[in-house]
Amino acid sequence: MIGSIRVLTDIKIVEEVLINKEGFRKTRWQFRKKGQVFGLIKPINNFLEIHVRGYKDNTLNAELEISRKYLQHLFKSSIPFDIVLIHIFGKNNIPFEIIKPIHLSLPNINIPKFLISWKKAAIFIIAFIFLLIFLF
Repeated sequence: MIGSIRVLTDIKIVEEVLINKEGFRKTRWQFRKKGQVFGLIKPINNFLEIHVRGYKDNTLNAELEISRKYLQHLFKSSIPFDIVLIHIFGKNNIPFEIIKPIHLSLPNINIPKFLISWKKAAIFIIAFIFLLIFLF
């Protein structure tokens, strides 16, 4: 068992519901865990994303993370957010069972005051390199 919640239906059906009804999308750039069959993300605002992983054993888990748009995504740890799966499964009549303890309240996440955009950082670095080339 990898995830905290086991669905009592085909995991591929759950993936389709998450994509087609709940606004998640597939991603190539996700660290894949052992037994993982899919990884999906969904932005919930400009700063945060929900990541859902589905596993071969029909289990899933969800995490709340700083958006991939920011460098801090690499350094801030994710927060378990399995409660969102319970809501989604109930809304879409997907049978499930909780197989590991989960937090039943909304997580408290501290968003850094200064988020650094990948795009802005890349532009700054390129401009700095051109400046160095121009000066020397």
